Order: sequence, then C-alpha cells, then structure tokens
Amino acid sequence: MRKTRLEIDYKFDFSLLGLACSMRPHRLAWELNRALGISLTRQADHQVPESAVETANYTSFLFETEVTSIQLFRNRSIDEGSSKWLLVPEHPRFDYILLYSSREEDKGPWITGALKNITTIELSAFLPLATLKSKENLIT
Repeated sequence: MRKTRLEIDYKFDFSLLGLACSMRPHRLAWELNRALGISLTRQADHQVPESAVETANYTSFLFETEVTSIQLFRNRSIDEGSSKWLLVPEHPRFDYILLYSSREEDKGPWITGALKNITTIELSAFLPLATLKSKENLIT
C-alpha cells in the first residue's frame, strides 16, 4: 500500500527574543506592559505535544493589535514533573521567550531599547529563527 505524506510549510514571519529573568510570569508581564506601553493579558496555557501520550503546558501572555502581535511564553513547562521540557530547548538559559510580529519593520530596536530599562531582566538577546529546530513549538 502506498503512503501519502502531508507536509506543511509554515510561514515564520516573527522575531524571537530570549529573556533571562527570575521574576514570576505575571510580574514580568506587568513590567513589560509598563515599559512597552502595551497590555499583555494572560491566555490559556500554550500546549505542545512532547510525546505520543504527553503534552507540555507553557504559561502564555498576549498583546495584539491590527498591525502588531507580542506574545510572552515561559520557556519551562508548568506541568508537575516535566521541568525538563523546554519550549525552545536550544536555549535553556533563557527563562522567557518574547515573540514579536509586526507589519512595521523598525520596531525590533525599539523593543530591545525598552527591555534595557527593566532592571530585573538580566539578559535579552535575539534568537535566530534559521538555527532553531523547535520553531514549530511556537506556532499558536
């Protein structure tokens, strides 16, 4: 019997920032709201299948307008006993992942400049999408 394989090509038109920060997710979302002048709101947990029978859940916040979308994810799973699962396993040192997409091209430097003003964020860095094997985990 002949097998047919479904291949889906996703369009990854977003930028990723990794954030090293020891704050709780709701506190970081509040700090980002103040610094960026946005309103991140808590969403249902982002679910990623980790195996055939298990699904990992990640804390998620979202701000969305007609031209801009900003999502904040916690990099570690919130499930009991599954702390080994990371949303972006290529970068285990980052506690949070900030996903940014916009039709306006020049917003990236604006965000990084605003993040530098938040003293509790120890490190923020752009994550190159071309080198990520786990970028499908970020599709919502």
